[in-house]
Amino acid sequence: MGMIRVGLVGGFRGSPPCLVLTDELLVSIATTVGGEINRALVFLQNVGSRGDIKQLAVICGSLLIAAIIEPGVTSGLEAEGDFSMLMGSKAVKRM
Repeated sequence: MGMIRVGLVGGFRGSPPCLVLTDELLVSIATTVGGEINRALVFLQNVGSRGDIKQLAVICGSLLIAAIIEPGVTSGLEAEGDFSMLMGSKAVKRM
């Protein structure tokens, strides 16, 4: 059984709360995410093979813009300390 220990800012009285996830749930999540990634890749392959260069350029441009915006958003959250609380290595530890 997989267990993820979630730490929050501040101290705890007693033991910190634990979120216990079963292996079946983790496999289900991984399967779902993998399926969605495959679906997106099939969509991109279909757009690229149709020869519609304008639509392919719009999609690639959108992905590029999203990739450029993402570091700016996450670095802003890191500066405020919010991102490290949610995604930092100290906040979520895999046991």
